[in-house]
Amino acid sequence: MEPSSLADGAADQAARLALGVASPASIVSWADERIAELPRPPIELIELSLSAVNGADVLELLERLAAGAGPGAVRPALSEFGRQVGDGTIGLRDAMSRLDEFARRRADGVGTDVRDFLSWAYDDYDLIEDGYVDRTYDQLRADLEALLRRSAGEE
Repeated sequence: MEPSSLADGAADQAARLALGVASPASIVSWADERIAELPRPPIELIELSLSAVNGADVLELLERLAAGAGPGAVRPALSEFGRQVGDGTIGLRDAMSRLDEFARRRADGVGTDVRDFLSWAYDDYDLIEDGYVDRTYDQLRADLEALLRRSAGEE
């Protein structure tokens, strides 16, 4: 496994964890698999494998491993997140909150269109909730799904 491939994989796993589509336990399993593939795994990967499955610790270790990841490394995570938003596994307000936190943490992993979308989506959500606009939550969800498809490189 190439170092950049490990960094890309770590960035993807960090995004999955931050977006709530992967558990710390699944990340530890991912680390175990990478260790088995590498003749000399980095210490961060070993620490990740041995971690106490604490989300904050796991995310910190993944982010250290993700140094040097390519710009498209988080696309698979965004795609999975979008799929879960689309099938209703993740509620709209929760999805917006998770994406907002992810965008704040990984500004380089998302485009400005994500931040621009979120800047008005919260207001739009509240206006829909209060009955001030003719839009629906389904329309806002469709807009979010389209944004996530673009961000994942699917459009």
